[in-house]
Amino acid sequence: MFGGFDDFFLERSKSLGKSSLFKLYSFGRPSVMVAGSRRIKSLLDREFKASPAAGPGQVNQVAIVGNSDMLLGKDSLQSVTESKEEYKSFQRLVGQSMSPKALSEAMQALQKTAECSIKSMIDWEGSVKAVDVLHKFTMDIAWRQIEGLDLKTEDEVEKFIQELQTWSNSILNYIL
Repeated sequence: MFGGFDDFFLERSKSLGKSSLFKLYSFGRPSVMVAGSRRIKSLLDREFKASPAAGPGQVNQVAIVGNSDMLLGKDSLQSVTESKEEYKSFQRLVGQSMSPKALSEAMQALQKTAECSIKSMIDWEGSVKAVDVLHKFTMDIAWRQIEGLDLKTEDEVEKFIQELQTWSNSILNYIL
């Protein structure tokens, strides 16, 4: 969807003297781009600093376009604003799922998903579009690994993909 964004970011950064912080307009709204883990971490850590918007011990979340609870859900990390401890705990849980250990444990399922994708390409009649195969591969990873769903039939998988596509399209329509 946003192919070439890395190239855009690098070119923009070079044109500004290798800046890791710059403003731009995206989707008709002013935005700020920040690069570098140290800068990003310091920016995210400001959520818990004292501010007029958040009371003591509360999170000062950066506002997301429109009703973020509707887009991301009431149980998303973004919705935790009352307690720094709860936010950090939730953040650790999310981080654990992306740790080297968790990823190595998931490798067998990821390999199975890749093998299924390759088999479907071999079995496909006619030419195969790489974008379609990669899209299906991404959706398979989403329902197996990220969502932890146990979809048994191809119909259940297709329904999940359609629902996810509807959800993601509604986000883009909401933003645009």
